[in-house]
Order: sequence, then C-alpha cells, then structure tokens
Amino acid sequence: MKEHKVDVPICLHLEYPLGGADQGAFQITVDKKVVFDAMKRDLARAKQLWAEA
Repeated sequence: MKEHKVDVPICLHLEYPLGGADQGAFQITVDKKVVFDAMKRDLARAKQLWAEA
C-alpha cells in the first residue's frame, strides 16, 4: 500500500479478552486501564510495523 501511495483509513481490530469490551459490553469486568493499555500497546505496534514496512 505504501509503495502505491494508497492513503486509506486503517482499522485496528482487537481479538482477545478485554473484560467484555471485546464482546460489545457496556460494563466491563476489568479495570478500564487494562483495556486502554492493551489498545495503546497494539496501536503503537501497528504504527511501528507500518513505519518499518
């Protein structure tokens, strides 16, 4: 995509247990910080991989 200068939105889809957030729950069973930290970690890794591509 980078080679062809395709500029489109990228979606990060999370596929692991996040206290119910992964199932669309409004009330999660873990501390929100756990969920946000996991999302931040994965987003940072996705950005790193994109930069290295």
